[in-house]
Amino acid sequence: YNWTIELFENQELTGLSSVIHKTGTSISVPMHILDQVIAERVDLILIDVEGFEFQVVQGLLSLIEQYLPVLIVEASYESLKDISGLLMSFGYLPPIHLGDESAKSQNKNWVFQISK
Repeated sequence: YNWTIELFENQELTGLSSVIHKTGTSISVPMHILDQVIAERVDLILIDVEGFEFQVVQGLLSLIEQYLPVLIVEASYESLKDISGLLMSFGYLPPIHLGDESAKSQNKNWVFQISK
């Protein structure tokens, strides 16, 4: 499935542009399911997509099932539950927090890995 999605640009910090937080100017951008784009072995995946983490993980399910890569996901506590439940259904361990717990950021980096 390939389609377009509205991305809302953050003019001050383009890295904070989002499909979830609908502020600023919107632009249409093409969107592709990564399972249909990536054809080789994947051992590590870094996801930092400003609130769209669960949807990205859903688009990686074939790669996850086949290769069981380590995932580093920047996610809020709110989305962590859904992501954790989905990944744990594939045998992943509960997520490990990376970084300083006292950091002011609402989003935290989490590592998901398979038990060895």
